[in-house]
Amino acid sequence: MSLSAGVLRITCVALALVCMTDKTECVSITEIAVPPFVENGTIEPVILDCIYTYDADEDQHLVVKWFFNDDPKPIYQWIPDLNKRSYSKSKIFEGRIDRNYAILSGSKPEHTDKYTKFRALKINRPTTEMTGTYSCSVTSLQGQDTRSKDMIVYAKPRRFSLSFKRPADSQETQFKCQVEGIFPQPQLHMYRVEQTRIAGNEYMNVANMTESLNYSVEPVGHQRRATKDGYLTVLTTSLSNRQFRLSSQSPKSRRHLFFCVYTIPSTDIKQTRVLEFYPERLTSSAISISQNISARLTVILIGVLVVLY
Repeated sequence: MSLSAGVLRITCVALALVCMTDKTECVSITEIAVPPFVENGTIEPVILDCIYTYDADEDQHLVVKWFFNDDPKPIYQWIPDLNKRSYSKSKIFEGRIDRNYAILSGSKPEHTDKYTKFRALKINRPTTEMTGTYSCSVTSLQGQDTRSKDMIVYAKPRRFSLSFKRPADSQETQFKCQVEGIFPQPQLHMYRVEQTRIAGNEYMNVANMTESLNYSVEPVGHQRRATKDGYLTVLTTSLSNRQFRLSSQSPKSRRHLFFCVYTIPSTDIKQTRVLEFYPERLTSSAISISQNISARLTVILIGVLVVLY
């Protein structure tokens, strides 16, 4: 532990003891308002607010600080009595914090509480680099309080695809789901549903089906790596062509719906790709399949089903 950190800890303990022994109403944070997740580059600014109570007579020399992750240097500091505000020169936040933003507590500017006016941060166009833990610290000569909350700045993928291929002379059909340029690292799952009857209205019910999927496709490959603009995640699986062939006892047309679903942890962001696969289009001639597989397999991309809860 560094000397400065040790001094800060001793100071905080001493201030806490003063409040306890003197039964003084020391400064206290009642709420730290930080959105749990926001979209990368969103036009709407993000407000981080630190709501606290204080004693106007006892809490002298009030200081408000905002910290990001474990950096001991604040990204923002405000000393009301000196009417002084300072900002971090970090590349992450430089030029992103609105220096004119203020909390107005009355109908007229002169009625605004001068000890809470500049307590909050207004961040314009947040980026994924701003994902992390934000801490607000409020200190005075009588006491100190700190609260923290996490915020995720997520980025939707620039590419999300679900595709298939059957190499020549292969007895397996390969399916691949790929998510690229997403942040943070997502969770990716693939499912398959087999249906005997095909009704036109079912196209409108695919979204409901994703809520009750219980046929998970076991992946044979799972690739994850960081890229310059997020993460690349690829899920692949292979299924024997015999699993798709129709038997003489089951002449009805069947379709197989393949779902690929990604979710972003700690958010309600969820997106689905659907592939509609008709195995009966496979011909019995292996030569024909090898020469013209695209004409024998019909795949319809239904589209993107976005579910934002």
